[in-house]
Amino acid sequence: MLQIKKVNLKIISKYPYMELVKGEGYFYFSPLTVKQVGTLTVESFNNWHKKVKGLQLLETTSVMTFKLNDLTLEQWIEEADKLNEAIEKEMSETHITTKRHYEEYSTITGGTARPILKKIVMEMIGGNLKALKKAYRADKHLNNIDEVLKEAGTQKTFGNFSEPKVTVEHILGKKRLTKTSYQRNSQKFREDFKSRCTRLGISSEYVKMLSGPYNNGWFLSFDYYIPEFVSATKETRKKWKELSGGYHSGGVSNSTVCSSLKHIMIFEILGYEFEEEKDVA
Repeated sequence: MLQIKKVNLKIISKYPYMELVKGEGYFYFSPLTVKQVGTLTVESFNNWHKKVKGLQLLETTSVMTFKLNDLTLEQWIEEADKLNEAIEKEMSETHITTKRHYEEYSTITGGTARPILKKIVMEMIGGNLKALKKAYRADKHLNNIDEVLKEAGTQKTFGNFSEPKVTVEHILGKKRLTKTSYQRNSQKFREDFKSRCTRLGISSEYVKMLSGPYNNGWFLSFDYYIPEFVSATKETRKKWKELSGGYHSGGVSNSTVCSSLKHIMIFEILGYEFEEEKDVA
């Protein structure tokens, strides 16, 4: 009679990044933690990290059988083989963009900024990698990111953009101006924004970036993190300014924040490889 420990010894010896776990009426493959794997070389760690990411992105890792002994040991290994093949296919995909664009945002989001930006992105998408992958499949530029944010319940909004700033009430013959919910939400958002700027030691003047077209919808969800972005990328933006020969000012714009966080989503969270965009003759 098979025991799950025996099955996992075989699976882990072949694929040291996943194990078989019993669910409610089925079995599924789950990522191994670094602690479970043990000491790894840098190369082994990178491979483990990539495979775990691929495993998390798959639509399902389940095997719909009630009993472990419904399959032989060889058949369980075959299930692991099929899963590994699917992961290899998943992680072999590439994202096409220009070399300049890739190098620019790889530099800006690199170094000590990267873990902070990855944390921001995971917070934005509510940790839902599959929803992010689904959005990317539909639009490689992720201009449909609002679908992921709404599902995660993390989309920032002031409310109805067309709503007037104040309403006028006539009470006992007197006019009273009352702020609408849009205006109240906008004011609260800006106060919180300035507070975080102060806490991070950066100028509260960045609140001006919330004006213009970048004040609602998914734009606002990116701009919400401007204080943290400015603080985290201080050195990496300087580095890109030097590397670009002055092409990039080293400053921050709404576009810089948006493109940088999308870069993290595509190349770090989804783990796609860079493929240079070919010139069209």
